Amino acid sequence: MVVTYTVKGVKPMNVMDFKAQTAFDYLKDCFFLEPPKHFIKVGTEHIVYLDFSLPLWLNDWVVQKARLILYKLASNQETSFGRYVLLPLKEPFNVSGCFDYFPSVAMEDAVPFTNSPKSYTEIDVTRIVQRWHHNSLENNGLLLMGEDCAPTIVYASTRHRMPHMWPVLRLTCINAAIPLTLQTVDCQVDVSHPK
Repeated sequence: MVVTYTVKGVKPMNVMDFKAQTAFDYLKDCFFLEPPKHFIKVGTEHIVYLDFSLPLWLNDWVVQKARLILYKLASNQETSFGRYVLLPLKEPFNVSGCFDYFPSVAMEDAVPFTNSPKSYTEIDVTRIVQRWHHNSLENNGLLLMGEDCAPTIVYASTRHRMPHMWPVLRLTCINAAIPLTLQTVDCQVDVSHPK
């Protein structure tokens, strides 16, 4: 979805939402992937993997801001303000790989965040997305995990029955021109009415 805002004397700004292609969680000490569920958990024991595909036509745009938005599920009763971290992956990640292998992450781009009473979590990932955009960091997805005995937070996954609650990457861009992806073809339509 693309929404365009125009303010007098300011370049047009577009806000776009990209749904996660993949969203799953797994235990820190076991890289066994369970069957997909409608929820994902992040905490001291659970790591969340998210993957977003960005279109090639985005290359001509200037990304001003990028936010990751995760929607909490009603089962969250925990209000403790634990510490968590988001890390971009440096290489492709196979969760079903070896047990003792932790994926290579870009520690210099780590984004700390905390839990809040809000019904969602919003994480500023502008630097990461800008690095993806300028090809200084390959887009291999994101990992989220808890630190220091952080309580588990339960979020909607890409399997949740309400798609508007799926993890979303919201980009705010300028110098944007919406690409035309539709083609027009001349045709003749005859309309007849039954007698």
